[in-house]
Amino acid sequence: MNHVKDQTEPITSTVDRMLQELNTTLSKAVAKLESDRDALEQESAEILTAANELKLLLPAKAREAEREADRLLLAGKPEEATAKIQEQKSAERAPEEMERRRYAITARLGEIASEERTIAVRVFQEWYPRLRAALVAEQLTMCNALDSAWGGIVRFSGETGTGGIGGIVKASMENDLSARDQGPERAIYERLVSWFGGGRR
Repeated sequence: MNHVKDQTEPITSTVDRMLQELNTTLSKAVAKLESDRDALEQESAEILTAANELKLLLPAKAREAEREADRLLLAGKPEEATAKIQEQKSAERAPEEMERRRYAITARLGEIASEERTIAVRVFQEWYPRLRAALVAEQLTMCNALDSAWGGIVRFSGETGTGGIGGIVKASMENDLSARDQGPERAIYERLVSWFGGGRR
C-alpha cells in the first residue's frame, strides 16, 4: 500500500475536481482540431450554397456566353469568341470542382474525428491512474477508520470491564460498523456490496 498517498480533501471534491480537469485537459488538447473542424464545416456549407446558386445560373450564363460569342464572331473577332466559349466551359466545370473540394473536406473531417478520439484515449490513460489512486486512498482511510473504531471499542470494553458475556460488545457489532442490510441504510449497503463485494467484476 506504499503507492497509495494520503487523501487530504473530501473525496467527492477530489472526484469533481479531477473530472473537471479531465474535460479541461481534453478541451485544450483538441482546441486546434476543433477550430479546424469549424472552419472546414463553414467552408463546406459556403461551397454548397455557392454551387447550388451557380447551378441555377449556369444555363442562363451559357446562353448569354453563346450570344456574346456569336456577336464577336460577327464582328470579326474569332479569337475573342473562342475565349468567351472557353470561359463558359470553365465556369461549367466549377460545380464539379467545388464538389471535389467538399469531398476532400469530408475526408479531413473524418481524420479530425479520428485524431480527437486518439487524443481522448491518451488524455484518459494519463489521467485515470491518479483518479484511481485517490479513490483507493479514500478506501484505505475508511478501512483504517473502521479498524481504529473496532480496536478502540475492544480496548474500552476491556479497560472498563464491560466486555465478556452480556457486555457492551455484541457478536455482530464489528459487522454493524458499516451500513446495515435492512431499514433506511439498505440502499447504502447494497451499493457497498456492489462496489466491494465482487458484484461489478
